[in-house]
Amino acid sequence: MKNRKALVIGCGHVGSTAAYSLILKKLVQEIHLLDVNETLLLGAINDLRHSAIFQDIKVDKGTYENLNEYDYVIITAGPSQSLAGGATRLNGLKKADQIVKTIADNFKNSGYKGYVIIASNPLDLMTYAFWKYSDLSKKQIIGTGTLLDTVRYHSILAEKFNIDSQKISGPVLGEHGESSFIVGSKTVVSNESLSSYLKQKNIPYDAFISEINDEVKKIGFDIVSTQGATYYGIGNTIATIIEALESDGETILPLSTVVSDEYHLGELAISLPTRISSKGIEIVTDYPLDDSELKLLKRSAETIKNNLKLINL
Repeated sequence: MKNRKALVIGCGHVGSTAAYSLILKKLVQEIHLLDVNETLLLGAINDLRHSAIFQDIKVDKGTYENLNEYDYVIITAGPSQSLAGGATRLNGLKKADQIVKTIADNFKNSGYKGYVIIASNPLDLMTYAFWKYSDLSKKQIIGTGTLLDTVRYHSILAEKFNIDSQKISGPVLGEHGESSFIVGSKTVVSNESLSSYLKQKNIPYDAFISEINDEVKKIGFDIVSTQGATYYGIGNTIATIIEALESDGETILPLSTVVSDEYHLGELAISLPTRISSKGIEIVTDYPLDDSELKLLKRSAETIKNNLKLINL
């Protein structure tokens, strides 16, 4: 087995929790950490070492000098969620853009061959910005996208219907933000379509979809308001993506990747169903959305493109 190495850039709550998730799942044999805050960095390294020793995983300080040593680079650096959160994830956009550009400049002419996983908000904008600034292939860059939103969607449905979340499928797509939308037409609950399931319970479909959409978007901010940040969910989301990249079996996840003109959306990063395995990533270009969902996808793409203009991308 190859000695897998990961570099985590940003040692705040998200970065350290992502590293901890990698340790628990034994997905890599070495984890290196990098942060502009040297005190935070050293504390995270020591704390994670005391966890990783149980798994025989090495934890150390990272560097940009030998990027090709890493199979995975995880970027969580960005403005604090108290700045980037609030009413919208788009607050602090220019600061986030500056941080990502500084990081991406280290990848130019580096010959880096691995994957870069972006978890910095505003997620889709930073995924696209990193691609533009780094000159890496779009096939190397994966934003965590709406995978966490999808998990939250399943959790909300499971609680409302008092069933196991593993009996629920169906993605959230679009922007990781205010214009995301749940794909009700492809949601299955206990082997039944969501529409049939709701009909049996005499629940109006359109009103229910609208209500759940709002809950999915709101729950992250509710968590931030109580504990200052969200990190367990996104930490395990990052580990799940790497787990899929290490698997010979193919799975489909809602991830933010750079699209050229799939679904006639133009060039941007947005979450679409994405095939992922040890062979790489590929956007599913024939995912059967209904007409209303296609309109929501295009509206979400326009929101992202309008905000890209704010940072001249």
